[in-house]
Amino acid sequence: MVPWCLAGAAPAFLLFSGSQRNPTPSAGLTRAIGIAGAVLLVSALQGLRHPLRRALLLFLCAYPAYQFIASSFDTRYVPRKDLRLGPFILLIKDLELASLQLIPTYTFPANPIAWPTREVVSAIASHTSHAHLPAVRVVGEHPYMSGLVLTYQSVLSGTPITSHGPFRRQDPALSDFSVVVCGPEKRYGPLDLREAQVAASIADPRNGFQEIARVRLPSQCDALIYKNDRLGR
Repeated sequence: MVPWCLAGAAPAFLLFSGSQRNPTPSAGLTRAIGIAGAVLLVSALQGLRHPLRRALLLFLCAYPAYQFIASSFDTRYVPRKDLRLGPFILLIKDLELASLQLIPTYTFPANPIAWPTREVVSAIASHTSHAHLPAVRVVGEHPYMSGLVLTYQSVLSGTPITSHGPFRRQDPALSDFSVVVCGPEKRYGPLDLREAQVAASIADPRNGFQEIARVRLPSQCDALIYKNDRLGR
């Protein structure tokens, strides 16, 4: 009885565990549905012969196993597309984009594209006096080139800076440096936004900002790094 209970739980476990990869309130519901489905499946299989049970379980596991592999491994041999059943996400085509939502439905592996955070931090450090910790304003949020990411990179590089999170956008005039991010909006989720008016204000030399470096981004444009001369630090 126990082996058949475990086998009967496999289709539901693969289906609901693989499709809901984050600890959201719906995650508990999907687990409960999986357990209930396993109990009903085991009950339905009791009157069948063993060979037929095995064949039916293999058939029921085919799609959940495919879904589990497609959601766990980024490979071209297992194609994906967007597939939903009501509130349940059965398959996701763009796993990276799903991981970058405000409330992610997936945790995607690290992006293999090299974003030049080290180069940005290095340019800032080369124009900073060691008397204080430089404040950096990122103009145009980007998941891979944000204030939090630059702060983390600065610690790794041994040249600490202070910056901000995605929902704290202060006046660039209050920061020592500004990094203007370029490229199309929302390619990497809802937090991938540009700030055209702020960028134009910083580019105006009358406002006291001096361009000190340009760093090429994977989006095939240059991030502009400015120093705030009016603070004089």
